[in-house]
Amino acid sequence: MKKFFYAVMMLCLTLGMLSACETDGGRGDSTIPDELTAAPVTTEAPITTAAPVTTRDLEPHETEPDVTVPSVIDPTVIPSITICPEKPVIYLYPTAPTRVSVKLDYAGTLTSTYPAYPSDGWCVDAQPDGTLTDPATGREYYCLFWEGEGEDYTIDSGFVVAGKDTEAFLEDALAKLGLTRREANEFIIYWLPRMEGNAYNLISFDPTAYLQDARLTVNPAPDTVIRVFMTWRGLDAPMDIPAQTLTAPVRTGFTLVEWGGAELD
Repeated sequence: MKKFFYAVMMLCLTLGMLSACETDGGRGDSTIPDELTAAPVTTEAPITTAAPVTTRDLEPHETEPDVTVPSVIDPTVIPSITICPEKPVIYLYPTAPTRVSVKLDYAGTLTSTYPAYPSDGWCVDAQPDGTLTDPATGREYYCLFWEGEGEDYTIDSGFVVAGKDTEAFLEDALAKLGLTRREANEFIIYWLPRMEGNAYNLISFDPTAYLQDARLTVNPAPDTVIRVFMTWRGLDAPMDIPAQTLTAPVRTGFTLVEWGGAELD
């Protein structure tokens, strides 16, 4: 009897141990490998794909030069320069008191006139000494003044003059161009302060382009017309340029005189 009971107990212990071994072996094969393989998928993927993109987006210096610089700089484009004729003034000297109309056909835009320029032109009573009277208001003037913005002018011939010699040069040049002492005095007073301080001045009295841009129609027509227009530029050093020959017509009869100028950049 004791031998039977002992055999049963041994059988139960043996079956229990086999069952425990099978259960632990199954859990190890099925659950542990799943946990170990899942971890790399959930932790490594965000690090390797997201971080580099975010870092480059936060560095604007990598993209801004390619976008902004080429779009605004073009070395082949040179901006044009608009030249403004300064202080052209018109003197009228009839041989007898005369009512005169003066029309200005200017290719640019008038920026200032005195007296005010009417749409049909100036109308004044002119005296032989040059005094002008507005018949509508009775106001007296010694000249007709205008300024404007026009086309570019270039200097193809002229003179290079030291700044300290500009006064003497203008005195001589304006006399050769036909201006009286009073007219030359007013010209020099206006321009000399801007020119004498330069090391040198490039000066030209070629009015060809100016006469094309600023046409005058005068009634009655003058017998003598003298229009002096100076283009100039300050220089740091002298340069070579073909010289001009300065001449003027002899004043006879009803005479119109005009002078003005433009400083070139």
